[in-house]
Amino acid sequence: MNIPTARDDFERVLSEHLWTLIPQVYRDRDGLGDTPGALRALVEVIAGQAAQLRRSHDRLWDDQQIELCADWAVPYIGALLGTRTLPAMSQRGRRIDVAKSIYYRRRKGTPAVLEQLASDITGWDAALVEGFKRLARLPHPLDAPRDAMEWAAVAPMASPLQMERVGGPFDRLQHMPDIAAGGCHGINRMAVHLYRLRAVPLQGVVPLPQGTVADAYTFDPSGRDVPLFARRGRTGGEGDALDPDGWRPARAWDVPAPIPCRLLGEEVFVLTPAVQTALRDFGLTDAQVDELRPLLGRVFAGLTRLRTALLTRPSSGVFLGAATLREIRRLALIDDCGKAQMLPRSIRVELDGAAAVPLTDMAAGSLADWDDPRATVPLVIDPERGRFRFPGGTPDGVLTTDHHIGQAAPIGATSLRHPQQLPTPDRQRTDGEPITAPNLPLNGTLRLSGNATWGQPNNRNGVVDLAIHADAGTRPYLRLTGNWRLNATEDGNASLHLDGLWIGAEAGGAAALVLDGDWEHVRLTNVTLDPGGALTEDAGSPVLPAIDLVVRGRVELLEIDSCILGRVRTIGGQIDEIRAADSIFDDRLALAPLDDTDIHLDRCTVNGAVQGRRAWISNTLIRRWLSPVDRQAGCFRFSAAREDSSPPQSYRAHLLAGNTGLFLSTRFGNPDYMRLRRHGPDAVLTGGENGQEMGAFHALADNARLAALKTKISEYAPLGVLPIYRFET
Repeated sequence: MNIPTARDDFERVLSEHLWTLIPQVYRDRDGLGDTPGALRALVEVIAGQAAQLRRSHDRLWDDQQIELCADWAVPYIGALLGTRTLPAMSQRGRRIDVAKSIYYRRRKGTPAVLEQLASDITGWDAALVEGFKRLARLPHPLDAPRDAMEWAAVAPMASPLQMERVGGPFDRLQHMPDIAAGGCHGINRMAVHLYRLRAVPLQGVVPLPQGTVADAYTFDPSGRDVPLFARRGRTGGEGDALDPDGWRPARAWDVPAPIPCRLLGEEVFVLTPAVQTALRDFGLTDAQVDELRPLLGRVFAGLTRLRTALLTRPSSGVFLGAATLREIRRLALIDDCGKAQMLPRSIRVELDGAAAVPLTDMAAGSLADWDDPRATVPLVIDPERGRFRFPGGTPDGVLTTDHHIGQAAPIGATSLRHPQQLPTPDRQRTDGEPITAPNLPLNGTLRLSGNATWGQPNNRNGVVDLAIHADAGTRPYLRLTGNWRLNATEDGNASLHLDGLWIGAEAGGAAALVLDGDWEHVRLTNVTLDPGGALTEDAGSPVLPAIDLVVRGRVELLEIDSCILGRVRTIGGQIDEIRAADSIFDDRLALAPLDDTDIHLDRCTVNGAVQGRRAWISNTLIRRWLSPVDRQAGCFRFSAAREDSSPPQSYRAHLLAGNTGLFLSTRFGNPDYMRLRRHGPDAVLTGGENGQEMGAFHALADNARLAALKTKISEYAPLGVLPIYRFET
């Protein structure tokens, strides 16, 4: 039975209690025989079973409640409800499914419950589209509400935003029925659009100025193009976001997806009596305000249409004045449009903690070449590249941004990580304060608070036990201008723990994290040693240098957990053992050559080669070759490498003839960085343990989540409806 164990010390207490019940003579003889301690060992085995029975007895009441029960009890409670129990690989989904079975059944067949199923079972967001609502047909008085535009005869080519949405969950055009098996438009079709990436919030980030263009910045502190994401969530009514009482169909700004430039710039205006009243207070005369009466209640999609309508008024010269038009736009802008929803909910540019410019003074535009024709707008934001610019000059003040980026799992430095209870720091640095040698305790903890950018830390000698932690929910960025060297104490047995740090370098520079001296244990958790690479997706893009982990001394154990690294190498030093899990290594010689090192990789993606003394590889994807020195030891299980590899003893492993095109993106900064293509080799997509994908994202169990979702959708969908599943991210 899978019973959670607490630190109750039951084994020790019960062992001592049973030991005292045995006569003293037998206890004495147990220490004098040929096998001393045999009786004591038997007592401890019995005590272990008794402790397990005691814990089970203590949990009898908890195991009757789905919120508190052990995992083994979930299917038993589900059997009482007659629900279809999900596979054990989907522990989260099966518990929620049992807990809300009655809730689901009462609302079976409704779009609200089907979308909530996707969120509950998989943790992904979803947008449900019923195919019959977008079919081109003659109108009828008994028609249900439609998602498509009101009986439009042709596609609105003059609306680029609508044309961009064709084929997606927010497409509003009418379509002919799909005959193909995977078509979404038909009376019996239902499209489930899934969003696997999460929108990761980052607050107080210091943007990077561009040296070649004045008053231009990237949201990313390393200078990369990183698409900005919309914050997940929808609200309505008095209930929960996805509760039937407050449910409404998803809008484009409700799902965690990259923000299109046109969506950020979408403005919708409605003139109301309240706007008229506010304009009187602004200084317009009653006669001028009365001229707006014929426009009340009309919807103007975009500033151009609002200007055109105001031109028809006798006092158009007054209405189109810079100050008056800005006030009309501010008052008439409705909440149900992209600009009002994205700013500042998903994106915010701040000066000294307040909005840098008013909402009406911001515009969305392409900054592909850092130039935009609308030079009169105070602030231009390009969400698709993660850039912004002040065409008229940057206002005075401390410039920071709040925004969201896309990420699949808490790998590398990320605000998604949930560290254990952080130790009380001996030193603390905030807002990019210099990290000097006295701030790095030889035997203690340094905590970095906030998402600021730190400069080159000082080197440190004589380290005994040093831990450097990022504060919970933050992603501090350390920009190196040269090597950062940490030297262990001469006594040896030193330890180092880096947690939650992103360490990068300036463009055109070179830097590394260098470990000197004798280290017993070096541990990296949720650390990103920048793998470098292109700043943009454009051909001929500038590149950033990679940050290597260089060992010049000796490291007995290098432990890497949920990290992104470039290359691990030695220069006159030695690493006895490397243990890595849920991590990405992005360099053509990522872990090679390390001929004196035992390498243990579990659930890792290596975009390069692995060469060690011995290798134990599980659920790992190696893009280049694997060639340990000693192939008689170690194992290679549920993993893949290139066909010219020389792996150790293999079990259900694969050697790939061609492993190009495995990943959606290999550029660090792309939301799909090192994610596998959905149409890649089956040996990689389902060749991991329990039929999951190989690599760093194995623990997400996406295959199991999708299978569980399909099971539940088929159970609760309307009779005869054919669900079609599409991944939007």
